[in-house]
Amino acid sequence: MLPGDFFVVVNRHDDLTVEAIAEDTALASYLGQKVEQLAQRDTEFARELRDVAFQALSRIQDQLLIIGGVTAVEKVGSFLLALASRSSGGRGQVVLPLTRYDVAEYLAVSVETVCRSFTSLQQRGAIRLAGKRTVRIVNRNALEEKNDNDSVRKLSGSNSRLVPPRELALDDREPGRAMMPRRSASAS
Repeated sequence: MLPGDFFVVVNRHDDLTVEAIAEDTALASYLGQKVEQLAQRDTEFARELRDVAFQALSRIQDQLLIIGGVTAVEKVGSFLLALASRSSGGRGQVVLPLTRYDVAEYLAVSVETVCRSFTSLQQRGAIRLAGKRTVRIVNRNALEEKNDNDSVRKLSGSNSRLVPPRELALDDREPGRAMMPRRSASAS
């Protein structure tokens, strides 16, 4: 998680502990009911909250694609591209907010694999390591080309758009009215 990110827990009745592993992290806790009340009163806040939720959902989907379908080097490369697009304005220098151990856990690989992947990307000329936590993306195209999977390539500062399910399509007969799925008589 980076500055401005939200961690949400809904309807938990057991104890939960949240620990920040990134440096300079501040955690705040808000009751969901209070957030909902504010969103009902303040449309601008509601819009921003919705935007944050959609961005978080998009990042989660991207993370699932990284974990599920690419090599370890591609996982690390996609992780770096995603961080660069969010933290450096796309300029190509990333200060890792996590240790190598935390990156490994996040990417579902071993710490040794993360280290080998960094070395491999550096040897290929895609990145340059400038200390333990600073990575400079030297050749963004080379880093992106490592990802043959289009769904992973879009992580590099993607303009991915949320595509709603067909059931939410606007009804052509009545502009502005959403069509809801119809329930058949036998589906009660």
